[in-house]
Amino acid sequence: MNTMENRAHSARPAQPLIQLIKILRTYPDLTIEGVGGDRYGAARANLLGRYDQFGEVLAWLATPSARKSIRRNGGYSYGIKHDAEKAIGGHLPNGVLIAAALAASHRIRRIAGSVNCRICQRAATPRM
Repeated sequence: MNTMENRAHSARPAQPLIQLIKILRTYPDLTIEGVGGDRYGAARANLLGRYDQFGEVLAWLATPSARKSIRRNGGYSYGIKHDAEKAIGGHLPNGVLIAAALAASHRIRRIAGSVNCRICQRAATPRM
């Protein structure tokens, strides 16, 4: 690998990490469990450590199957999480899904007394 390829390759993993850091700064009660978890404990650090999954879910959220999942599950994060797990393969913490949805410009509605939330569809891009 030449120097230019090294720089490009090493820059790719940092992008999801930077996006996740921004989301965590904006939503201080977002943890690996979801919203309203242990704000100051290991649950936030654990979420930050999942930036690779965050990037995968962020990409999945741009697909038609993700849009169908949001509609089919009524926006309920826990149900959408299971569809995302099937798509990316493997366990996915609820907080990773919620963080990726926020980074993808979806709005969330908190559910009182729960770490789950409702994820609202993004507004469709107008066609010209």
